[in-house]
Amino acid sequence: MKKALLCAACLLASPALAENASGFYLGGDISSFDVEFTGAPVEGDGNAFGAHFGYRYALSDATFVEGEAFAAKLNGDTNTGNTDFDAYYGLTAGFGAYFTDQAYALVFGGLARSKTDNVFVGSQTGRGHVLGLGIGYDFKENQSIALRFSRATFDGAVGDVDNDVIGVRYSYRF
Repeated sequence: MKKALLCAACLLASPALAENASGFYLGGDISSFDVEFTGAPVEGDGNAFGAHFGYRYALSDATFVEGEAFAAKLNGDTNTGNTDFDAYYGLTAGFGAYFTDQAYALVFGGLARSKTDNVFVGSQTGRGHVLGLGIGYDFKENQSIALRFSRATFDGAVGDVDNDVIGVRYSYRF
């Protein structure tokens, strides 16, 4: 009983962890991606290590909007071995809402670019758009982890290229 009372007292005395505050944030992420080319029987996959930087604006205690720049180094290729995936970067805007004091959901969209290297045509840059969603958890007042899924679609020489990304990220708000 003494341990339970001590634990309860510690919890009540500790400051609230989450605060939907406006401010800048930065962080890193680890992702896995899967690529499909709609105009050819070609697929690809790999992993990515990236960074992100943005600004979150609190609309209320429970809702926020944010703008973000991201970049990732890709490590992957196609099933034909003709194309290596090099980089993925862009700008997004999102809307989020807290459904508990520390857990939130987010939807986002924006512009993206990708860099590939093909043995036949050389280095190429694809332009497109990205749409996604995520869930996150503020484990400290200014630190969070999140799981995010996004789909980027790029216009390619042989048709559209769809890039599905799922990743885990850490963010530090300041």
